[in-house]
Formats: sequence, structure tokens, C-alpha cells
Amino acid sequence: MGVSFKGQKIPPNAVAQATKAASNRYGIELRSYIVANRLSGNPIHRITGNLANSIDYSVGDRGKLYIGSHGLAYARRLELQGTSKRPAYRYIRSSIDATINKLLKYLTEALNGIKPK
Repeated sequence: MGVSFKGQKIPPNAVAQATKAASNRYGIELRSYIVANRLSGNPIHRITGNLANSIDYSVGDRGKLYIGSHGLAYARRLELQGTSKRPAYRYIRSSIDATINKLLKYLTEALNGIKPK
């Protein structure tokens, strides 16, 4: 059973597949943006590169994007409350805020590309 939009039948799972493709495209760009623009220079000085290297993303079956640091105990604390050496630094949230229009663009392109049956 498909979805009907403007009198056209949309293939089953087409919306989920389009959303997943747009989220994957955005995930790649968001990860790159975080590493290049939020984890270099002030106020973060890259010494080991561990935090930048730990940033990764995944996309769920229905297109939900998960992004964060994997394997570093201090990464979440740095994002949300800071550490003993520095105040909170919202490197993920601020990156999403700065780039959210790209996700909307990619979703629009993906959904407009769905071919009716």
C-alpha cells in the first residue's frame, strides 16, 4: 500500500528512502563542518585530535540522523556542561543551528525526486 500525493501514488517506502538519503548526505556534511569549524582554533585547540576523530553519524531505518562522539568520556560533558578545564562548548548543537538549512534543502530535493507509480 503506497501513499497518495496530489492524486499520484507514491511507491511504498519511497518517503523513508528519500528521507534516509537526505539524512545521510547531511550527516556527511555536518560531521565535516563540526570537525573543520568547531573543533579547531578558539576555544578548542586540537592537540591529539581524539575528539575530532571520534565524531561520527548514523542514519536509522526511517531517516533519523544520530550524530555525536563515540568512545570519549569527556565529549558529552564538554558539549553539555563543560569540564574542569573549560566551560561547556556546544560544538554539535551550534553546528546543527548553522547548517540546518542544508538538511531542509536535501530533504526537499529528495522528496521532489520521488517518482509516482
